[in-house]
Parts: sequence; structure tokens; C-alpha cells
Amino acid sequence: MDAVKKLFLLLSLFLSSLKLFAQLPPQQPEQDCIHAIPVCQNIFFQPNSYQGAGKNPTEINPRNSCLLSGEQNDVWYIFTVQQAGDLCFSIIPNDSTDDYDWALFDISQAACSDIFSDPSIEVSCNYHTSMPQCGGVTGANGILNNSCAALNEACIQVQQGQSFVLNVSNFSASSAGYTLDFSSSTADIYDQNPPAISQLENNCANQWSLEFNEAVLVSSVQNTDFILRDSSGNDYLLTGIWTIDSLNSYTRSFEFTIDSMLPSGSFSLIIVDSVLDKCSQVALMNVPFTVSILSRNLSYDLPKDYYCKGEMVSLSAYSSGIISWQGNSNQSTYEGVFLNDEWITVKANFQNGCEIADSIFLDIRDVEFPKLGLDSNYCVKDTLHLSAITGDSLSNFWWEFNSQKLDAKFERDIIQDQVGTLNLELFGQLGNCPTQSQTYEIHTRPLPEFTLDINGDKCLKNNLLEININSDETIGLTYTWMMEGQQITDNAPSYSHHFGTVGPNLIQVVVTNQWNCVASVDSLIEIYPNPVFRTLELEHCLGEGVNLLLTAFTDSQLSHWKWESEALAGQDTSFTIPALTGNERLVKIRGINQFGCKDSSVSRIGIRALPQGGLMKNEFCQTENIFLENTNKDVKSSWYLDQTKIGEGSQLALGSKLPGSYMLEILLEDSFGCTNEVTQELNIRPQAFIELIFDDTSCMGNDVEFEVFTNEEGLSYHWNEALRDLGNGIWSFDNIQADLELEVFGIDSMGCQSNVARGKIEVLRPEEVSISISSENLTLPNALLNGKAISNWPHLSYEWQMGDGKNYSGDHISHLYEREGIFKLGLKIRLEGVCEIEKEQVEITVERGNLPRPANAFSPNNDGINDYWTYNGPLSGQTEIHIFNRWGKEVYQSSGSKISWDGKSLSSSPQPSGVYVYKLLIINSNGTSKEITGSISLIR
Repeated sequence: MDAVKKLFLLLSLFLSSLKLFAQLPPQQPEQDCIHAIPVCQNIFFQPNSYQGAGKNPTEINPRNSCLLSGEQNDVWYIFTVQQAGDLCFSIIPNDSTDDYDWALFDISQAACSDIFSDPSIEVSCNYHTSMPQCGGVTGANGILNNSCAALNEACIQVQQGQSFVLNVSNFSASSAGYTLDFSSSTADIYDQNPPAISQLENNCANQWSLEFNEAVLVSSVQNTDFILRDSSGNDYLLTGIWTIDSLNSYTRSFEFTIDSMLPSGSFSLIIVDSVLDKCSQVALMNVPFTVSILSRNLSYDLPKDYYCKGEMVSLSAYSSGIISWQGNSNQSTYEGVFLNDEWITVKANFQNGCEIADSIFLDIRDVEFPKLGLDSNYCVKDTLHLSAITGDSLSNFWWEFNSQKLDAKFERDIIQDQVGTLNLELFGQLGNCPTQSQTYEIHTRPLPEFTLDINGDKCLKNNLLEININSDETIGLTYTWMMEGQQITDNAPSYSHHFGTVGPNLIQVVVTNQWNCVASVDSLIEIYPNPVFRTLELEHCLGEGVNLLLTAFTDSQLSHWKWESEALAGQDTSFTIPALTGNERLVKIRGINQFGCKDSSVSRIGIRALPQGGLMKNEFCQTENIFLENTNKDVKSSWYLDQTKIGEGSQLALGSKLPGSYMLEILLEDSFGCTNEVTQELNIRPQAFIELIFDDTSCMGNDVEFEVFTNEEGLSYHWNEALRDLGNGIWSFDNIQADLELEVFGIDSMGCQSNVARGKIEVLRPEEVSISISSENLTLPNALLNGKAISNWPHLSYEWQMGDGKNYSGDHISHLYEREGIFKLGLKIRLEGVCEIEKEQVEITVERGNLPRPANAFSPNNDGINDYWTYNGPLSGQTEIHIFNRWGKEVYQSSGSKISWDGKSLSSSPQPSGVYVYKLLIINSNGTSKEITGSISLIR
């Protein structure tokens, strides 16, 4: 049977598409065992079937169950036997062709999760193909003596208290639903009694356990559904209620907590709101369930807020149970000496096994001396700053210094004037605890002693002073130098420095000894100025006279100065020298001031040559710019024509200047003001003129020609396309494919360029004409084709070839095809007087009208009525038929223009009643094909 089911899976994919009933959305809660539907009535009507297998699709193991395909569009039901007897049920599909399977599992001593791994849980099961004469009915109903016995199983004897889950699977994937009928059972399988509390217990952590006599709906149980009441009528509220069986929708066991610790006595739990069982029956309300609990208490004494370090601590505890301290049982008191804070554990144990424990914190205190930040080594003149002491308000601090008692709550500054050792003692007392003290030993160290020795030139320009440190100490000294406000990194007893500022300069030296005691010396060094000279540097043009004025500037106490040069001597301040060719002269000045500081200065006198330049050539094209040559970039050029200024710069655009000869004056001026004037003859050639002659339209693939007209001979031409030269001013372009943009200019023997001649040739291409037709697929007998040629080009004519021997002209056509086939529609396009092109052909398919569908049922019982299933194919062509049973096996095939089936297989075996699938392949005479599929009902 397993193999048959697998074959039917293929066929059911097709058959399921023929049904139009609705289905429930997938992954409904009841599609998993833990959310099974409770059985609370004899008959369940399910109008719509289920899809898929829930969130847990592998609850049934095909290796352990007769359901060889596992869960298939299934749902679960659950019930507990109330009275022993026979369990009987039937699953009756709403669609009699549907195939339903089922399996029954005993979970009295198991859970839903055990079904997959434990084969002994399955007590009955049926997995069989539905038979039409049985109406699809299946179940454990005891129908075992007729032709439908294979679909049914024996009724099951059950005992009171047994719990079962039933899985119903829709193998055929139908959407029509079913009816589940338990009415033939002699056993009572659903509960008609309301749930009630069966057990109530209290544990040591104020947590309670609650048990019902049957499973109740978890979502119906809230903490507000209950009240806990003592014997005096006092009510305690439940602060929370939960179940450890949180995955199931129904359970018997719950845990809850209340809002306070209870005393000993009798307590009752009362249900005050609806709690529902599987069949929605409400639990008995306002019926108390009473239990008794014992008193549990523990208290202790802590005589002090804190204890002194080393003090004896004595503690007492009180309880109705057995007391233990720090693990020592049956001790009501505890004593101990502690040096640090401590947690002490005390417990009380009671007869019911409960235990109460508490931890007691012992605050053990001692004087905590502050960290004052005092160093053991200080230098002479250092200040010992004793800060005010804050912190523990219970402690009192004071200093003892030189037989004096000083309050430590105030700040003190102690300055050491002598080298030696100082002892400071700080005292502290916490409440009545013994006084504690801490001693600080201070050592006072000497400062380093040294002098400075400075030697060297003190003039600004040449000074390099050497500074030496003289000290009797030779070991453990380090040195830091500060010169002109900057720290020097050298750590040495001497340093050489050049000062760059006239006037007093500060030298700072810091010396540190082996005890980190520091001494410093500041010294001012006077730096004197050197003589300062200022000379006027001159540049002169060639041919000019030069006046030279040299002036020396310094303070009023300048001692003396003099000039030195190969051409000048003495102490005069001005000279006149002739301008020579472009060269230079050097003048040197020397002087000494009142401080004995000397200096000198050198000046340069330059004689500049006149700027030079001119035209690069004297003959230019009319459109050409004029350029200078041999001119430095810092030379300014001015252009004059007939004494009128026409421009500036290194080049000049002639613009619309007429051709002819002109005299051009150029004024050159360099950055020093030296000028030069140049005159040259200028000749301007006229610009040549050309024009293009050509046809402005053509067809794709044609050859085209161009002709150039010009007013000047001997020009060479430059085109923007690769052309073929035909000579005599005629060029051609072969096999033109797209619109052509033309540009051409000529150049004469001097390299002057003519105007640019431009033109455009528009090219007619097939894609610029589109064909619009009514349809590419036509059906006889009204196979009418309407067509139109569309283009933006004027002066076009059209010729149509319809493919069946008929031709038309004009941009519109209307043609009726008279036979089936595939026809090539063509179009020729003519550009008047120029060319002819062809559009790509369009395939037009002409077919017969709709094919007839065969009958969907027949009865081959030889009564002369509807004994054959037939199909009359098209008038021309070939027909193939393939017929499959419900398991996907091919049982018949044939071909020809007419098909007939008598309900037998290829081996002439009669086929049973049922639904079969056919596939028709219609092959037309023109080579096209069409496939038709459907179902046949064979009735015997």
C-alpha cells in the first residue's frame, strides 16, 4: 500500500487543482499534539480541512507508525476515558472521493513528545487508499465484513483514566472537510464533571503547590481566580501563579506565591472566578480546600552599632526551632573576637524540615589614619603642609610636635630652616576604643651651592659666551639651563650660547642635588649692537647716467666708517659714474662703534640692457594671430598701427583686418622701466572660400558623392570622414549606413585655412519604417489581417507581399487568409528617385478555431449506452492520447484523427472504476501543436 500512496501523490497534485473548497490557513495550533482539540461531544463537523502539519511537522515517525507518509494536512484530538467500554469512531469525508488516514495513540503514561520514538504508544491506525464505493469512510468502527473492510479497523476496548490522542490526516489534500463520529462507542470518553482542587501544599520558601483532579485550560487560570483565607477570616492575595508544563494548553499542576509570610494555623484556598476544563466546564467555586502549616520564626539581638577592633562580641538568637551559629548546632548565643568586618550566619531548623537563615553584619572599627601625602625627605626652606583631617566623624585626631599638642582638625605649615631629622606623631581615638598613634619621620636636606663664571665676546653679531658653574659639590648634581626664555636640554656644568638680542639677556641656571633639593641663579648679560648700514640698491638702463647715494645708519656715537671699491675710495656719501654696458658694480662699507663692535655691508649696482623683440614672421593669414619672438616673459609689449594703439601683450589677433601691407610699431618695456621701440612691415593674406555640393538624402548601403567649389586653386582639403578621392574636387563615401555629418576646410601653400564648409546627408534605414498589424496569430475562417506602414519620411512608396501569393501597394492593407499555415509578410520601401530597401519579414500564423473537449465520464458495461470514451480531432493533422490512473501509471495510449477508449489497458485488461487523467496532444498540418489535459470518470 505504501507504493500506491506514493504514486497517488503525483496524481493528487493535479486533482487538487480541480477542487474549489476553502482550506484553513496553515499552522493552526490544533495541528500540534500539545494543543489537541478536546473531545467533548459525540459528533464533530469540520467543514474545512487543514493545510500542512503545524509548527512541529515531525511528531509521527513513519518507521514506527502505519502512516508511511507521516503527517499530511492533519489535526489532533485528545480525550480521557471516563467509563470503560469500547471506543468506536468513523471519519466521514464531505467529499466521498477524499482519502483520509488516522492513527490513535495512548498517552496515559507518556507525553506528545514520546510519540515519535516509542512505537508501543500507537494502539490503532489505518493508511489505505479511499475507494469510491465506500464514500471515503474510515475509522475504528468495526466494519470488517464487506468490501470496505480495508478502510476500517476494529473498535478498541479502553479503561477508565486512559488518555488518548487521535491524528486525522488528509492525504488527498482536499479542502472539503469531514465529520468525526464517536456515537457508536460504549465507553464514556468525555468528562461531564466540573474540575476541583485535589491537593494543596506549602513549602519552606512561601511557595505553594496546587493540583486539580483533572487537566484545566492554562489560559483560564489567573492569580485573581483564588483567595487564601486563614481560620480568623483574614484573606491573603496570590501575587503570581504559573505551571512548569508551559508548553501544553491543559495541565493539572500549578505553583503560586502569596503577598506575605504566613503564621502557623489552618488555611483554605477558595476559587472565586472561572477555571475551565477541556470541555469548558467551570470549576466548583467558593468551595474551600483546607490545609495546616506550622509556625517558623527567627530573631536575634545586636547590642551595638559597631565594635572596636579586638573587642569581644556577644550575640543571642531566639526561635521555636533549633538554632545554630556559624555551623555549630543547638547554640542560642555566640561569642568571638574580630579584627575586621565580618558576616555571621545564624539558622533555625524546624521539625517539618524547613530552615530559616539570616546573615548578621558586624561593623568592626579602628582608627584609620589618613594618607597625608608627606615625604620622608625635604629640603631646607621647604614647607611641610599638614592638611585638615576629615573622614570618620567618630574618631578624634591630634598632633604632638616639640612637646606640644596641636589640634589636627586645622591646617598647619611647618618651615624647616636647618638640616636634620624631625619626628611628627599623629594620635587618633575612636569612641571608647584605645588610642592609636602613627609616627612620621622627616629628613631635611641641604640645598646645592654654586656660582657662575661668564667669558666671551658680547657683540651681537659675533658673540659666543661660555658659562661655567663653580661648585664644591661634584657628585649627584643635575643642571637645567634657561637661555632667552627657552629651556636647554643639555645637562652639563658648562654651556656655550650665542645671544641674538641686543640689551640685557637673562641667564637662568637650576641645579638639583642627590636629594632633589633645588637652587637657582639668575644673571643678566648685556649684549652690544654692531654698526648697522643701509645702502640704496639701484638698477639702471643701458645709456642712462647713475647717481649713487649711500648712507650709514646707527646710533649717534658711531666711531668711524669707510667705503671700499675698485673704483671708489674715501668717506664721501655720493658719486656720479657713467652708464656702461649691461653689467654690475659692487660697493663695500666697513665701520666700528663705541662698544668696539664692527660690521660691514656689500651693495650691488646693476646696469640693464634694453629689452629686445620682434615679429616671428612678417606675412600672416587673415585669421592668424601675430606673435613676438625673443622676448622675456617680464617684458610688456604695446602695438601701434599708423600711430594708433591696437593692443598689448605677446600676441595680437588681426580680427577683421583687410588683407594688404602695413607698418607695425612695437613698444617694449621691462619690469625696471627700460624701454625699446621696434618697427616692422606686416603682410596679411586673404582667406580662401569653399562650398560643398551634394544630395542631402540617400538610402542605407548606397554610395554617395560630394563636390567642392572654391575661389582659389591649389588648396589641400581636410575632411572629418574617411572618403574616397575621385579627383577634380569630387569625393565619395561607400555603403552609407547612417546619417552623415560632413565638415571640410582647405589650406593654401602658406598654411592659411579657408572657411569650414558643412553639410548633412540623411539616410533612410529599414528601422525608420515600422509595421503595425492587427495580430500575428489568426484563426480560421475569419483570418483577416489589417496592416499599416508608419514613417516620418516623406515621398515613400510601399509594396506588400502577403506570403500566400497576394501583393498590395500603399501604406494600408487589409487581407483575408483562406487556409491555415505560417506565412511570411514582407514590405519593400522606395525613396522616390533614390533607392529601395526591404523590411524584415513577419511570420503570420493561421490556425483553426477552438478544439472540442471530450466527455468527462463513460460506462463501459456493454449495455450499448456510453460504452466508449471518444474524441474527434481536427479536420487535418494528427492526435495523440495518453491516459493515466490515479497512481500516475499510464494505462492506455493511441494516435490518429479519431480517438476511442473502451476502458481497457494496453494489454486488454478492464480498468476499475475511478478517476483517470488524460493528456491530448493535437499536431496541426502546419506543424503547430496544442496540449489538452483533463479527467475522466470510469463508471462500471
